[in-house]
Amino acid sequence: MHSVTAATIAGGGGENAGAYLRSLASGELVGTLAFSERGTGAHFYAPELQAARHNGGVRISGRKSFVTSGGHAGIYLVLVQSATGEGLDCYAIQGDAEGIRFDGAWEGLGMAGNSSVALELSDVEVADAARIGEAGAGAGLVFSVVAPFFLVGLAAVNVGIAAAALKSAIDHAANRRYGDGSSLAEVQMIQHLIADMDIAVRSARLLVREAAALGDAGDEGALVPIMEAKVCATQTAAAVTQQALEVCGGQGYTPALPIERHLRDARAGAVMAPTNGVLRSWIGKALAGLPVP
Repeated sequence: MHSVTAATIAGGGGENAGAYLRSLASGELVGTLAFSERGTGAHFYAPELQAARHNGGVRISGRKSFVTSGGHAGIYLVLVQSATGEGLDCYAIQGDAEGIRFDGAWEGLGMAGNSSVALELSDVEVADAARIGEAGAGAGLVFSVVAPFFLVGLAAVNVGIAAAALKSAIDHAANRRYGDGSSLAEVQMIQHLIADMDIAVRSARLLVREAAALGDAGDEGALVPIMEAKVCATQTAAAVTQQALEVCGGQGYTPALPIERHLRDARAGAVMAPTNGVLRSWIGKALAGLPVP
């Protein structure tokens, strides 16, 4: 999220963009996004929160959900309905701003190192200088910068989860010995599982790298492979971690091996917005020449 925050500010610009970027690049502040809302679910690009003009700037009240690094970040990019009544606006709000409160604690199936909590904004006053991008242009910013960087990053994380599970499974199979001295890796079924896992990880990694390269090059057709990379990588992570569990058996189901952690972590990607179901719809629309979303 920190990298996506920096990319969004750099892509959108704004009066205070330079100062924000220096703080993010130096590590002085951690950045994150506050886009999701309970009422909009996976449609994070369609917020219900409404900014209102106030004292030469805007005032924002409402609640954001699943804010990564909530309570730890120093800059929060908050997406709202524009105070002008036309389009969306994205504002950079400091973590110590008056009227900000964080609620709850992360209790997910996996991703134990995460802190994804609710952000409550109570009459938070924000200067126009804190807006990222032009007034009303937030939706364009979401699809031109936020989504591509986030999707590629999330895809890469899931390839990493799958690769880690594969390595653990190979190590276990090579070192698990039977009474006759043979190893688990000598069992043909295990060999087939390992081969399938490696093929899947390599395939997903190549798609993610292709998507990233197209995005970096500014290719007009980059959005489809970027969306496909997220779907492919998260599906691969779920499938490979399950296969790794099958290779490692009972030990893989316990904390004796990291497989059970990888298995839990791999379940998050598919339901992280945009969910894989939403992305499949967008991919199909794009390939058929229909507008996205």
